[in-house]
Amino acid sequence: MNNQLEDELISIVRKISYRVMNLHKIYSFKLINFNSSSNFEKAQITNVRNKKDIEDSKVLFGNILLRCESLIYYFNQMTTETLLPNGDHNSIKNSTPFDSNLNRTHMKVSRNYLFLFDTIINLIVSLYEYIANCCSYILIGQHARKFKWKKSILEIQKRSFSDLSFCLNQINKEFIDKLSEIRADIFHYNFLRLSSKLSQNIMDSSVEMEFKVDEKIQKFLIDSQLITENSSKVEILNATKIIISKGLENVISILEELKRSVLFMNKDNLKKPSNIGDLFVNAGFKNFYELQQALLYHWGYFWDDIQQFENLDYYQRAMNKMMMPFKFYPEN
Repeated sequence: MNNQLEDELISIVRKISYRVMNLHKIYSFKLINFNSSSNFEKAQITNVRNKKDIEDSKVLFGNILLRCESLIYYFNQMTTETLLPNGDHNSIKNSTPFDSNLNRTHMKVSRNYLFLFDTIINLIVSLYEYIANCCSYILIGQHARKFKWKKSILEIQKRSFSDLSFCLNQINKEFIDKLSEIRADIFHYNFLRLSSKLSQNIMDSSVEMEFKVDEKIQKFLIDSQLITENSSKVEILNATKIIISKGLENVISILEELKRSVLFMNKDNLKKPSNIGDLFVNAGFKNFYELQQALLYHWGYFWDDIQQFENLDYYQRAMNKMMMPFKFYPEN
C-alpha cells in the first residue's frame, strides 16, 4: 500500500470531516459570531431549528463524509490489489523467465485497476450529488432536498448566495462536468482502457509491467489543468490520486462558501432567545441525550479521533446561559 499517497488523502478528508461537523452545528443552532470574528470559539446560539431539520442535516452531512471515506477505502484497495508478488506495482524478479503465468498476472492487475478506477469515478460524481442535496436542502428547503447537481446550482443561483453560486459553477465547468462525461462514457459506451505494457529481461529475470491511463483520461487531466499539456502518460495509480485529491479539495471550497451562506442566512433571521432551554424543548428535544444524538460526531474510520470526541461531551457542558458557546473543530 502506498502510505504516502493515502496519508495525503486522509489529511484532506480530515479537514472535510471537521468542516461538516462544524457546519451541522452552525445550521442546526443558527450560530453567528456577534463580534464578526472568524474564530468560531465565540459562536453563539441564536435559535434552534426543529428536531427533524437537525436530524436531516446530520444525515446529509454524514452522507458526504461516507462518500469521502469510501474514496480512501477504494484507493486503498487499488494500491493493495494491484501489487505484484514482490510488493511492487511495476516490477518483479521472476525465477522462471517467460513464465506463462506472467501474462495472467498482468491481466489480473490491469483488470483490478480498471474495476477500482471505475468505482472511484462513480463515487466522486455521487459525492457531488450529495453535496447538491445538502446545499439545496439547507439554503432552499425540504422540497429541494433531492435536487441533482446542476438543478441545485441553478436554484442557488436564483437566490442571494452569489459567492456559493460562483464557486459551484466554476467547479462544475472546470472539473465535474468533464468528469461526468468520462463516467457516462465508461458506463454507457466504452469500457476504460489502460495503456499497459509487459516486458521481460532474459538476462536478470526481471519483469516490468506498466499501467498508464488511456488518451481519454490523459485528455481529461490536461483539460482540467491537473497536469500540463506536454506531460507524458500518467500511471493509473497516480492519476487516480490526482483526481481524488482535486475532487476533495473542491469539496472544501464548497463547504467554505456554504458556511458563509449559512451564517448570512442565520444573521438575516436573527432571534435572541430569552431562555435557551425552552428553545430545545420547543424544537422537539425531550432531553440532552436526544440533542447529543442529533449532533454529528465522527471518529473517522482512518484516524483516531477519540480525544476530540470526548472534548465534545455535552453532558459535561453547562447549558444555563442565555447564549451558549460551542466547541468547534479546527478547520486547518
